Amino acid sequence: MRLSFPVLLVTLAFCCYEVNAEVCPSVLVTLRSFTLGTIPELKSILEKYNPPEAALSAPLEVKECINEISMKDRHYILHILMRVTSTCAS
Repeated sequence: MRLSFPVLLVTLAFCCYEVNAEVCPSVLVTLRSFTLGTIPELKSILEKYNPPEAALSAPLEVKECINEISMKDRHYILHILMRVTSTCAS
């Protein structure tokens, strides 16, 4: 569960940079894919932003680690991330 803390911090950085920030739907799709999706699915989402190779390979390496977490725990992590993003939007 050590990985969930950095993911939570990244979510907070994207979502709560200002008061009453509204979360971009593409961030939610990326979070869902990052926690529950497949590596090819995440790669196709990230490639839409035309990132440099290093910026694309780093999250895919982290995704390999996330895939080692049980599906039950990944659902729990996603639930927490969705609660954080909904808190940021209110």
